[in-house]
Amino acid sequence: MSPSGDGEPAMDTDNWRSRLQPDSRQRIINKIMETLKRHLPFSGQEALQELKKIAVRFEEKVYTTATSQSDYLRKISLKMLTMETKSQNNSLQSKGSFLTELVPIFLDQSSKDSTAPARHANGADWQEEVYQTIKVMKEMYVSELSELYQKIATKLQLHDSIPEPISEQLEQLKLFKAMLEHLISVLQISKSSILPDLKKQLSLYEKQMIDVINAHRPWKPVSFLKTRAVPHTSFAPHASVTI
Repeated sequence: MSPSGDGEPAMDTDNWRSRLQPDSRQRIINKIMETLKRHLPFSGQEALQELKKIAVRFEEKVYTTATSQSDYLRKISLKMLTMETKSQNNSLQSKGSFLTELVPIFLDQSSKDSTAPARHANGADWQEEVYQTIKVMKEMYVSELSELYQKIATKLQLHDSIPEPISEQLEQLKLFKAMLEHLISVLQISKSSILPDLKKQLSLYEKQMIDVINAHRPWKPVSFLKTRAVPHTSFAPHASVTI
């Protein structure tokens, strides 16, 4: 399936770094901090400052190495989703909300630029927001979903070539293939085709994509910065951070 869209996205201009103002980056750092504080036991101002340094270093590294705003969003979102890992089975927790928190920050910044497309009077171009979120989701998930779809389609073709009674397993494969087709179609949608209901369902779709991917391969978190041991006096014993 080939991606579709309505021209060059507003967020992926060549000078995206110059358009991303310090206050917007600080808001993103604050979002990273919120995630760190949820998943790393800490106490005291010293530990809080250590978390802030980690968040700032991580954001700076991604900001420097990202090739576009979408790539910047993708890398940060992927790492924050990794922080939602379930400790008991090392699989990615189905939270699926970080992207929907980050994208509005970029669109708020874009609206301040005189060359950016006009936004709605209420300050939120919801269609653009959903479109940009889907764009990043596509970069994160479509490759593995498409690979899984091809495997299921091939398996079903083999079943069709060999006459045999329809089994419950075969019916489940067909339903799974239909579900994958639908998820991939969500990632291929054009901006003009986005309806209000999709905005409400986007986090649920991402949750479903994460669940499907996790169920068919072990999660391998990507480390963007080196593991940094944090002071035992401020954090839980032997705590460490990989970002």
